[in-house]
Amino acid sequence: MRDHPLSWMQRALCAVGGMPADAWTERPGDRQWGSTSDHKAAICICKRCPVQVDCLEYALALEANEGRSGRSGIYGGMTPPQRLKIQQQRDKKKGRTSA
Repeated sequence: MRDHPLSWMQRALCAVGGMPADAWTERPGDRQWGSTSDHKAAICICKRCPVQVDCLEYALALEANEGRSGRSGIYGGMTPPQRLKIQQQRDKKKGRTSA
């Protein structure tokens, strides 16, 4: 029997707990992604996570379909602006533009 395509989420360190859920999200008043102490701690957790690549690819796939409006939260240890840069690099290689 095959695993569900999102079964990797159960192994994500962010799913285990210990950090407030909003450590991975933008909060009103945040001036720059990744600059709060919670964001920095979340990114450090992501960098050690066994499913970091799966998480990043999941976010990039979602955002490729939704554009800038769907870009939110820390996934795979990267902020929305960092993921946008990756998507733009990938799109450039494919001869497309991204929002």
